[in-house]
Amino acid sequence: YRLLLGSGSLSMGLKAGFVSGNQKIDDLLSSDPAYNENASNYFLPNFGIGVYYNTKQVFAGISVPLMLGYESNSDGSIGAYHDFSMYTYYLTAGVNLVPTDAWLISPSLLARYQSSTGFVLDCTVNVLYKELFGVGFSYRTTKALIMMLNYRIGYQTTVGLAYDFGFSDINEDNRNSVEIAIQVDLGF
Repeated sequence: YRLLLGSGSLSMGLKAGFVSGNQKIDDLLSSDPAYNENASNYFLPNFGIGVYYNTKQVFAGISVPLMLGYESNSDGSIGAYHDFSMYTYYLTAGVNLVPTDAWLISPSLLARYQSSTGFVLDCTVNVLYKELFGVGFSYRTTKALIMMLNYRIGYQTTVGLAYDFGFSDINEDNRNSVEIAIQVDLGF
């Protein structure tokens, strides 16, 4: 839902979805009845909520994308549960700087908080040329650098590429990642 508020708009959203899975028992353990009895399929709901305010110059938002957790029950089945202390909160804010008609520079912050892991902060700068080509860099406090490119291939479609380079101790075991995204704007 979008509500005009001052020189901007306040958007509020609800999310509903499902997660499904199947606990596959390793072939080596399949002869053990304790494992076979506890194998299960699951199809469980989840919900999220968010609020976002933006103008041409500033934007800010807060969301909780997953409101339910999942746990193994004593009978081996998977069940959903709710616990406020297990929420992951996302808070974002940024500004749009327009030095010329062709360029847009957008520094922003994204903070993620979860009680078990604490705060993680992403500091990002995106530069957009003529609303057609963009490049961005981000630093994550969990010791990662992210480089991003995007290109608008039509009025409603943008493709993007991101490369995540971690430089913490875990990077010896968990290598870098590449992400490809396609964004289609359905609203006009």
